[in-house]
Formats: sequence, structure tokens, C-alpha cells
Amino acid sequence: MTSRLLINNYDKQYNFEDKDIVYFNVRLYSNQSRNISKEKIGYLDFDIQNDFSLVCGKDSISPGICQRIQNGVSTSYEYIIGFNNEYNTINGKDFTLAYSDKIFGIGSVAFVYNQKDILKIPSL
Repeated sequence: MTSRLLINNYDKQYNFEDKDIVYFNVRLYSNQSRNISKEKIGYLDFDIQNDFSLVCGKDSISPGICQRIQNGVSTSYEYIIGFNNEYNTINGKDFTLAYSDKIFGIGSVAFVYNQKDILKIPSL
């Protein structure tokens, strides 16, 4: 089985001041989407938010929003994941989006975002 994970986010919005929620667009690919059991599909539709966390320093934040997006591609599952930033937990800091897979066999994946790298992203 092969599976891929793609996370698209950020339009140089690293300045999260006055932003109460930080969003990520997450897309999971699998070559066995058509063979996934109803139980696993239920998990992907309603409980996958338990697999994500945003780690900033010693703080770990669970998603406040996890909405599946029907993208018309049978081999992918796409989500908008939102994290509460009401207390400016991640403003100006490095952070990690962590995903611990329970369905596709991807395992644990961590996407590390360094402030210096994000500031280099070109914007319009």
C-alpha cells in the first residue's frame, strides 16, 4: 500500500495577530480508497480531528474545527483543520503540525514551520 500526505497552507499569514483561528488545508491520498471499510470511512468523516495537533513550544493544541471537503477525487480525503489561536499561542513562534495516522498506514508525520522560513515566502 502506498499513501501520501500533502499539506497546503499559508499564504504568508505567519503574522497571526488578530487571528483567532489558524487554518491548514490537509489532503490525504491512498491507493485503497475504494476498499476502505464503512467503519474507517466513518472515522475519516467524523473523528479524524483526533489525529491532528498543533505543537508550539510546550503547548499542544487540538483542532477546534475539522471539516471534510468533498473534492471529487476518490483516492483522496481533504480537510480544513482549524486551531484556536485566541491566546496568541503561536504568534511569532516556530510550530509543528503533527498527524498521527490510524487509517492509511502513513504513521506519524510532523510538519515543522520555522518563523524564518515562513517570512521568506513571497506574497502578492
